[in-house]
Order: sequence, then structure tokens, then C-alpha cells
Amino acid sequence: MADVLRLQEAKIVPKPVRRVFVAHAGSLAKKKAFKVLETLRSSGFLAAEALSRDSLKAQLKAADKDGAVVAVIIGQKEIYEETVIVRDLVSGLQETVPASRMLEEIRKRLKANG
Repeated sequence: MADVLRLQEAKIVPKPVRRVFVAHAGSLAKKKAFKVLETLRSSGFLAAEALSRDSLKAQLKAADKDGAVVAVIIGQKEIYEETVIVRDLVSGLQETVPASRMLEEIRKRLKANG
């Protein structure tokens, strides 16, 4: 505890790592992104978002700046198919998975990236 206080006094408090980032493409997907974010946080994930940004590129840039390891991407197609895109931001690989398997897939990607 004393170490944390010293860091706070020196204004060198480390920024918490947001390991999962939620991004959306489209207005309908934006609503779904809020629900996904809530699910992630209630499941114990440290999750961030930039839902005020409209472009997917800007959101993924924010994810990179935030230090996220995994991004969950939701678009109109994913809503209709009840899927999400899980992108490993370290390797760049991504996979479309059923929404029901999202948490399992994120855990797998986080474990693979340490």
C-alpha cells in the first residue's frame, strides 16, 4: 500500500491495462456494443471502448493506444448472424465466433498472449 501511495505522490501511477476493447461498425451495432461491454465487465474482464467514435479505424487506433490485447468487433452482419469478431491485436488474426462463445474465445486469446 505504501508503494502505491509513493507512486501517487510522484504522479507515476501506472495506467490500468484494458485487456479487451469493444468496437462497433454502425448505429445498430453501437447499441449491441454496450450490452457486450456490460457482459465483459460483469464476467470480470477489464474492458474499454470508444463508442463515441464512429469509424472502426479510429476505434481500433484507440484500442492500440489503450494497450488492449483483444478486440471484440460488432457490425450489422454480426448482429443478424448472432456472432462477434474476436481480433487478436498482437498477431492481427481475427475470427468470427458465435456470440455464445465470445467469453471462451476471449479467455483463450488472453491466455495465449500471457
